[in-house]
Amino acid sequence: MRSLLLAVLIVLIAQVTVAAPPCVRYPKGKAPATHALPLCEEKPSGNVDPLQRIAEMRKTLPVPADWHFFLVTEADWRKIQLGTHSAYSNLAYKTTFIRESYVESVQDDKLRHTIAHEMGHARCQCTDESTADRIADQLTQDSQ
Repeated sequence: MRSLLLAVLIVLIAQVTVAAPPCVRYPKGKAPATHALPLCEEKPSGNVDPLQRIAEMRKTLPVPADWHFFLVTEADWRKIQLGTHSAYSNLAYKTTFIRESYVESVQDDKLRHTIAHEMGHARCQCTDESTADRIADQLTQDSQ
């Protein structure tokens, strides 16, 4: 099933669509107790291209030369339902799929940690989240 989803995802990422935001912004201190979408973080300064942000982050981390990153539009991300909020890596294909709206909405340190986390999966060749987090913490500290 995952192979089919991956194939569909690869086809869908080639399409360019305008995505709805995956989060909601409220004035500071005015967010309701319950809401359907998560609250947005403050957007990074400037209007930097998401692919450029990933390329810049990649330079600051030990990413294998044969590793690939793909941006996935919000609409496609919701269709595929990978079960993650920000990114998903397929170790066999040496590929990380990153939610475009996530790249556009988070600060550099959070994006850098997300990429490092995915590289943690690559390093351990495992799907264990806590192991990937530990490796990500080491990678972000070592490359500062």
